[in-house]
Amino acid sequence: MTARRMPTDNPPMQAATTVAQALATAVQLCNTGRLAQARQLCEALLAQAPGHPAVRQMLAAVCLEQGQPEAAGEHIAHSLAARPGHVPSLLLAARAARRAGLPE
Repeated sequence: MTARRMPTDNPPMQAATTVAQALATAVQLCNTGRLAQARQLCEALLAQAPGHPAVRQMLAAVCLEQGQPEAAGEHIAHSLAARPGHVPSLLLAARAARRAGLPE
């Protein structure tokens, strides 16, 4: 897979010019508790790469951390549609379902 260049008109995007770099930045933001910034970055990525399963997976993780399991479930479902056997996504889907009160 080739790295896509990302626009830099959004401040969090200035240092992250490819999808992989932007995802790494989103992970770092999430890990340091800056969930709103991580979500903003993921949503900007989603606008540029709507079918990218890793972007959807990261957005699902952020939504789950923000206490939005239903939104997390929607994003992880899109990720799993592209890569149905992806174990980390399956685990995230189960966590989202559990938090939403849905059967896993």
